[in-house]
Amino acid sequence: MYITSRITDASYSDIKKLYQVCFGLNEPIDQIRRKYATQEFGEKNVGFVAKSEGGDIAAYYGVFPLVLTQNLKDFLVAQSGDTMTSLDHQKKGLFTMLAKETYTLCKELNISLVFGFPNQNSLPGFVKKLNWVFNGNMQKFNLRGAQFPFCELAFKYKWILLVYNNYYRSKIKRYEVNPETLDEGFFTSKDPDVYEVKKDSRFFKYKLSNPYNHFIKFNGFYMLVSLKIHLRIGLVNKFEPEKTSEFINAIQKLGKILKIRQVHVVVSDNHWLFKNLNEYIKSSQSLPIGILSFDERIKSEDIQFTVADYDTF
Repeated sequence: MYITSRITDASYSDIKKLYQVCFGLNEPIDQIRRKYATQEFGEKNVGFVAKSEGGDIAAYYGVFPLVLTQNLKDFLVAQSGDTMTSLDHQKKGLFTMLAKETYTLCKELNISLVFGFPNQNSLPGFVKKLNWVFNGNMQKFNLRGAQFPFCELAFKYKWILLVYNNYYRSKIKRYEVNPETLDEGFFTSKDPDVYEVKKDSRFFKYKLSNPYNHFIKFNGFYMLVSLKIHLRIGLVNKFEPEKTSEFINAIQKLGKILKIRQVHVVVSDNHWLFKNLNEYIKSSQSLPIGILSFDERIKSEDIQFTVADYDTF
């Protein structure tokens, strides 16, 4: 027998415990609080926890609200994230039960759809038990930066990480700019048929609260980048196809400056950046793209995603 309840700010300590027992991660409470601070998009704490009769935290499922935009129309949507069930409480149907409670809440909050990028362990549950629709996979372009894996070693050995963090921050701050100096429509597609997560001041404020995320201008390109062992290019201003080789050279150079061996660009295959890069580099399949829609107006197959849309970015 389990007792379920919608999460509140007071639930973050339980979520921290689940991070530890499910993934072996010692996530600081401040980092969890930052990740769940989605109120500027319209809602926060959209999820449920399950506890045993004895009060032990057993499982959690929730979503992170964001804004989807298309041709000047905005929709409140959410990304599925942080699916966790303690080993002692698995195979009890908690994932499905909590997900369905969360989706009922989403409808009550006028959330138009839930999207996500589940791993292979979670994928069968989303397909068979929750009726998600999957529209292909994200595509990853992997480029070589520095020869020596200084950054990779830093994330493996704490004493190196202290040295690397000082080096990394001294370099990246040279290129940092304030995204609010740009027009809010700077990163919005002008194609009326395109749906995308809205890249406005709320989005940048939320993403840049992560100390490893930076908004920079490098070699003429405006980019939102993230350091997580490798350098991830989450967002770049739209450029013409003939400038693609220039962009590739720029991000490889940035990887070398930051002593990062691999630079990743991950986008859906209907994204303009995929079309540009695909002429030069072979991509590999990344995570599947799943949608659970509550709004018939949205054509889910027309939504474009980048890695900056991940809750893990």
